[in-house]
Amino acid sequence: GGGACKFDGKNFYYYSKNEGFRSNQVVNILQDKTGILWFASYGGGVIKINENGFTHFSTIPELNRSTIYTIYEDKKGNIWFGTQSGNLIKFNRDTFYTYTQQEGFVGEKVRDILEDRNGNLLIAIQNGGICKFDGKSFSYYRNQHSNLVAGAFSLFEDCKGNMWFGLLHKGVVKYDGHSFTHFKLRKENVYEDVRSITEDSKGNM
Repeated sequence: GGGACKFDGKNFYYYSKNEGFRSNQVVNILQDKTGILWFASYGGGVIKINENGFTHFSTIPELNRSTIYTIYEDKKGNIWFGTQSGNLIKFNRDTFYTYTQQEGFVGEKVRDILEDRNGNLLIAIQNGGICKFDGKSFSYYRNQHSNLVAGAFSLFEDCKGNMWFGLLHKGVVKYDGHSFTHFKLRKENVYEDVRSITEDSKGNM
């Protein structure tokens, strides 16, 4: 990887190990509501950039030199980090909280995080399916498609409130709140990885 690149409209500026990153493999970027930039990296933890420069989180082992797959800001301004090891970390702008098996969170490789319209946090776990956190406890989607959603990689809520789960090697699953529908993206049972989902102005997915 080549790190991160900034374009100011005229010139490109690069940020890598030479500038203070601990990894050149940046896998996710978030700009939060206060303007702070957060970078998730492979093997280099999390980097925060604001007007004071770079910040590394040396006191938080999993955010220091491990692999972080995703960063997400919820409606309350909490920052959530999904780790390769399977832990879920929340930063409320003051304190870090880590959710593990002891708190009821089970899984490996947290690939995506999304807050739905009801305020629930949905977590895509590559080796554990889809998890929902209501702020107090964790629950998991268990149904006839449990083997499918076990490869969860990406999440999206459409304008009608349907949840879409992008999967590794298995296409995509839609959940309407009652039932699951599996969509094949190719013919002859050859499925693609769905690493990102969005909706256009006409409602097309």
